[in-house]
Amino acid sequence: MLPSMAASWAFLSCVVYGMANPFEATDAVAIGRAASADPAWLKVVGGLPTELLLAGLGGGVGAGLRVWLRSIAARKMHGTWRVTLGVNALGSILIGVLAAPLVDAPMVRMLLVPGVLGGFTTFSGFALDAVIAIDERRWWRTVTIVLGTLVGCPLLCLAVLRGAGS
Repeated sequence: MLPSMAASWAFLSCVVYGMANPFEATDAVAIGRAASADPAWLKVVGGLPTELLLAGLGGGVGAGLRVWLRSIAARKMHGTWRVTLGVNALGSILIGVLAAPLVDAPMVRMLLVPGVLGGFTTFSGFALDAVIAIDERRWWRTVTIVLGTLVGCPLLCLAVLRGAGS
């Protein structure tokens, strides 16, 4: 959860300071340099920043895909916690696959990474599934959900990113 919070903070800081590519901010130095950068990311469409529109459009598509998969799986298996874990794992892999190649295409990256894949994956669904498993006293399911999401998903993303870098 802490890496996710750090990434969110870095992203929001870049938006506030006007960094052209919000994914470049990995530390306070990069954010400080961004303060003097030309706010090229503030291209506006219909009064809204383009990135906001792209992430929102992509998020709607991603969330729709997740709901569609969940509805299909609900008919075929008991409980949808496996779908949530699977969606988060698949999203982590796809983010690992797309993150590096899209560095030079910030608009496409905005649409796909925080947009489509951000809407497709679900932290709130994970939290609800974990709470339901705890409430039902299904301890192995709880451990599977929590470790699978908080340890497994970042490791999948890291493995794909490291594989793409070699």
